[in-house]
Amino acid sequence: MQDTLTEMQKNVEANDAAKAAKNAEELESSWEKFEDDVKANQADVYGKVEDPLGAIQTGVKETPLDQAVLKEQIVKLNDALKEIK
Repeated sequence: MQDTLTEMQKNVEANDAAKAAKNAEELESSWEKFEDDVKANQADVYGKVEDPLGAIQTGVKETPLDQAVLKEQIVKLNDALKEIK
């Protein structure tokens, strides 16, 4: 997921909404693979992932992209992912 976030950051900076939306789909798909384990074993971290992930999912659908908001949420999500054990 962190590699996808890095790529998404570049796409947001380039204002490429289509690629950013594709990255958002990839993030959601990746998260679904281990979401339940995190929810069961690290409930505090689960919320830290869900909040920015939801904001990213919503943000990539806006035209034009709100780069400031997306960048902030990408950083928050990246930080939360680092807490997952």
